[in-house]
Amino acid sequence: MIKVVGDKAVSELEIERSSRDNELAFSWSSIPYSSSANDTILIVRNTSSTYKLYITDVHVNVGATASRMDIHLVTADYTSAGTAVTGVNLRSGSSTSASAEAYADETGNSKGAILGYVYCAADTHTHMDMRGLTLIEDDALGVDVIENSISEVSVTITGYYR
Repeated sequence: MIKVVGDKAVSELEIERSSRDNELAFSWSSIPYSSSANDTILIVRNTSSTYKLYITDVHVNVGATASRMDIHLVTADYTSAGTAVTGVNLRSGSSTSASAEAYADETGNSKGAILGYVYCAADTHTHMDMRGLTLIEDDALGVDVIENSISEVSVTITGYYR
């Protein structure tokens, strides 16, 4: 969105406006751990019947072992299992919580459509711009490590509701 402030045009991302005006922007992060091959490092499912969840970014951090990551949709029903992850509201001081279910080291989902394959070198951080991805109620986004076990792997998914 572009708005005029004085004599200047200012560009603002939708996630910025959602955070400031509605307190509906969130980040979900897994705690670094040593994964096995084919682990779902982090999955976020939209549980809102009112809002769509617009994903903006996925960040992947890997330790000493390179591997491939699959970024995938999950549209089939599944029972979550793993370590619960609470969404952090990006509006400082907000008490609004995310209408989402998120799990690290998740084991209950069935991989759906692959949105991308990401090859991560050892000891790197990789960012994927996911703008354009919309999760409707009960759909999820997952990030799986595929080829190798990885020490100190973590994932952060960021998005907003509208």
